[in-house]
Amino acid sequence: MRKAVSTLGVLRYGLVVFLLQTLVSAQTSGAKDAATASGGITPFTQTVDAIKAALPNGEFALPNRPFEPHPERLVRRKVSRKYVSTRNAVSGPFTDYHDFKTRGITIAPVTVVSYEVRDLPSVRIEMPQEYEEELVHANEPGSVFSPLRQRLQVADVPQLIDELPNPLFFSTYFLSNKANPEDDWSTQTYQSAGFVSATAMYPNGLFCFWKMKRTDPFLRADAVHEWSHQLRYKFADNALMQSFDDAVRFETNWSPNQYANRSATECFAVFGERLLSTSAAEFLECCDRAPIRSTLWMETLRLSMENLPPQYRSVNHAQYEKRIEHVLSKVKPVALASLRARRLEENDPSRQALLDKIIFRENH
Repeated sequence: MRKAVSTLGVLRYGLVVFLLQTLVSAQTSGAKDAATASGGITPFTQTVDAIKAALPNGEFALPNRPFEPHPERLVRRKVSRKYVSTRNAVSGPFTDYHDFKTRGITIAPVTVVSYEVRDLPSVRIEMPQEYEEELVHANEPGSVFSPLRQRLQVADVPQLIDELPNPLFFSTYFLSNKANPEDDWSTQTYQSAGFVSATAMYPNGLFCFWKMKRTDPFLRADAVHEWSHQLRYKFADNALMQSFDDAVRFETNWSPNQYANRSATECFAVFGERLLSTSAAEFLECCDRAPIRSTLWMETLRLSMENLPPQYRSVNHAQYEKRIEHVLSKVKPVALASLRARRLEENDPSRQALLDKIIFRENH
């Protein structure tokens, strides 16, 4: 999940407006989401000029492509019935997640339309048939203006998929005109009144958009955030994931935003937003401020792109490879040096053992 709406205003915890003058400030609508600096492993800091100098001809920048629909990519339309989770009228609080799922969620049949994505035969984009009809009507020439005109449509999704490092991570993209049925549970557990999510992913390969606008400036970041969650699930048994979780406990000098501090899982997803951002400055700042976590994240990215058939490679594949090479050749040595320095300073045997494990994994 990526967005929250509160009664005090809109909190876009996925957006951090990086000001090159400070490299640490963050701004949200009506709230600050400042990066943290509370001790821990010291990063290798660079001046603003140094970061600018590292960007000859936008070396690490990704193209900011115009967002355009691609109806020609949609093939083999199907209509079917499927069961969809909906939020019922039972109010909380709930004792735990099982209680919420049992009493607060109703599973109901819905007629959906789905399309296969040309060049990605294992991927389908779905939406309720009623919602598709509403969107068609809202966009008819001469129809009265409706906010539905701004909604994300099936033909908009292929471009988002094309920019993901591995487009095969999700098999189904579901567009809904409803709120995420689990928002009330998130509100209760996050203690954030009126929490509203725009996207969600599930380990079975389902990606959901909830009332998403195609004009939303966070649309790409949302997609990358959820893809990063799936990356973590795909490599859950890899030692890199355990090392990242351990590094969260040691590399505490900086965090991209407050939401990343919620858990190692959300930290991993927020790092994905930064390391795959179209902005070279955001990518480099993440590497600069958090070399250990950035290295572990990018090593996981490398594994996800290995042996990917050329026809399934992202439109940004070459740029992602360039960023990976930069991290492994320039950032990883600094990360290892930071770990070794911290190991020498650490007196707690249990923390020494954790640092030894990370160093061992990074050396092998």
